Amino acid sequence: AYCTNLTMAAPVDPRQGVGAPPPPLDPRQQQVAAPPVPPPPMDPRQRTAASASARPILFGGEDAMEEDEAMPAALLPAAPSVTSQELLSRIVQPSPYAHHTVTGPASSRFRNALGRVTTHPTSDVEAWQALITEASTCYRNILPSLHSVDADTHAKLDWIESCYGTLLKYFPYASPHYVTVVEMMLAQSARVGEEEGPLMDYGMDTSQRAIRCEAIAENIFRKVLGIEMDGTPLQDTRVGGMCTSSVELWLLYVRKRIRDATRHAAATLSDDEKRAELIREWTTNAYELAISNASFVLNNHLIWKQYLAYVKSWTAIGSTTDHALSQKQMVQLRSVYQRLVTHPMTGLDQLWQEYESFERGQSEALAEALIAEFSPKYQHARSVYLERARIYNVAELQMGRLATPPVDITDEDYASKIAEENRFLSLWINRTSYERTNPERLTPTDLVQRIRQAYKEMACVLTGHPEVWHMWSTWELLRAGAKESDRVEDSSAVLVLAQIHIPDSTLLAYAQAQIIELHTDTPAKCMKVMESFVERNPNTLGFVLHQQMVRRHKGMDAARAVFAKARRVLLEKSEISDTKADSDGNKEAKESSGVIAEGGKGENATASAEVVDDAEANGKRKMVTNRLDPAVGTVSSNPGVGTGQATPDPTTRSDSATGASDQTASKLTPGPITWHLYASHAAMEHRLNKSPTIAARVYELGLRKHVSFLTKPAYVLRYAQLLLELHDIDNLRALLTRAVA
Repeated sequence: AYCTNLTMAAPVDPRQGVGAPPPPLDPRQQQVAAPPVPPPPMDPRQRTAASASARPILFGGEDAMEEDEAMPAALLPAAPSVTSQELLSRIVQPSPYAHHTVTGPASSRFRNALGRVTTHPTSDVEAWQALITEASTCYRNILPSLHSVDADTHAKLDWIESCYGTLLKYFPYASPHYVTVVEMMLAQSARVGEEEGPLMDYGMDTSQRAIRCEAIAENIFRKVLGIEMDGTPLQDTRVGGMCTSSVELWLLYVRKRIRDATRHAAATLSDDEKRAELIREWTTNAYELAISNASFVLNNHLIWKQYLAYVKSWTAIGSTTDHALSQKQMVQLRSVYQRLVTHPMTGLDQLWQEYESFERGQSEALAEALIAEFSPKYQHARSVYLERARIYNVAELQMGRLATPPVDITDEDYASKIAEENRFLSLWINRTSYERTNPERLTPTDLVQRIRQAYKEMACVLTGHPEVWHMWSTWELLRAGAKESDRVEDSSAVLVLAQIHIPDSTLLAYAQAQIIELHTDTPAKCMKVMESFVERNPNTLGFVLHQQMVRRHKGMDAARAVFAKARRVLLEKSEISDTKADSDGNKEAKESSGVIAEGGKGENATASAEVVDDAEANGKRKMVTNRLDPAVGTVSSNPGVGTGQATPDPTTRSDSATGASDQTASKLTPGPITWHLYASHAAMEHRLNKSPTIAARVYELGLRKHVSFLTKPAYVLRYAQLLLELHDIDNLRALLTRAVA
């Protein structure tokens, strides 16, 4: 009968939820079976998470479903992976805190800050500070029930995490906020008996959250410190971690390694002495790694003092209970003291006195010799510390501030803001210039690390300023004592990272292309850099520089193809204004419905393609070339290869070429077109291709297609100079007459 019941029992559908009948219980297990365990509460992220590709900052809103409302199976969001290593990067809406939704001053301030952050996520620092202050206050209030398993607590933790995650998405090098997030993750991932751990094991739901928080903390260490948890540097980057100057992050890394060592020793070793030795080894290695990266940065005295306190805790100095450990402790303390007294830091005088007392407690004769050896180094470090205080003020550098983009020329009080920005930038330039003078008399290897760290700190504070990255890249390229291949790779890696944060900077893209062109064995790869740039951010300067490189390496036909493509892709200011107006209207409509789409760039690109297509059809944007091949201007695997036909004239229209490029143009975001595009191509035809007649037709084409060029004196004078060289007096007189009319 038991087998029959077991065979005929209907399988339990997992979609039936918690109300599904349990499977029949083996009668042999009824005596020892535990009472049914209630199902774990639903992870609030399953209820509030939304599609990342459809909403930029907030998810939820007016169309968000109620908590008790049944969701169709087709709309159920996928449960977040337990091993997810990324923070929630969109602020959870609606907020699980009641005082954020009810009417009142607190709710008004919260909604105001949230609205400002949504509108200006990269520049409104005041709104971010208000929002993060609120999240921090909410976290402090939830600390007593941090390890609770109820869904309300998890929903609040998710909301707090999403606030910090969204901030760090827009400000990826805000190290003080990384410190706060790591502290939260370490507290939530702590186990029973550990620091900030729960009093008891609450079950699988808590352990799943702990696993995820553990993974997030380790991923943050990899991203901002550039190391694996075992201390090995990441292999996929040459720049390394950008926040290695944060002493607080290194101390948290040491704390994490101590906890990992304790867990590993408890799980693998049974001998207490071996466990202690393993923990001591892991912790010492973690401190040494932190010292090698942050022994000279701001607030470095914190890590040195904590390292000293840890070594002193091994055993009582002079103890006879464990002679080997006591000797090892003495050697380690001497090593730490002798290194720290050579670094400028706060409280150096007190640490020097401690070192003197330590050495005299070991041996008076040896102490006299060692103190005489290290006293000049200590005096020099002390003088450098005082000199730095005179050269620059650390408080004025504002380390850890949110890296807002440069001042927009359309902002109010632009003159005063740009003056303040230039003053702030000059402070950092003075600081890096001072470090390059090697005031501490370091070895070449240590000096390179010191200067590179100074540039990293400047880039963390001024992430949106291309001149900062360019200065860093230039120093990497020109620094002495390294192979040219290493210098080129390091310099290019800096520019690649810079273009991730500033994708529309022509300066950074062209600098990388120049480095590849001048310092590598494959200079033709420089064209790929510029081609990629004009694909993602087409503008006149980018196309002009790209065309010049193509002319040098692929010849005349390929350069003419670049000019033809630029004319099809770039738009006039009036067309760009219309396109932006359409996209802004679509964006406002989406914001009013509670969802802000992230696909703005793609929609703009589509709109620009329609503008181009309509203009082409109306005859306003015809490409004037001379019997160009239909493939000219399209993206191909081998652009610029001759077709065996006669040399094309780029001033005669080719309808087939226009049609062949529609698909390519539709993939690009419209950019502005200026007279420089025509003037540059005309100069190339005149001077390099030895075709002054074609150059004159290019100038005339620019005037015919863009009447505003007649108001540009530089363009008119260049055209007039060419006509004068050609002795074309009639056209010269007509040009000047039109220009002054």
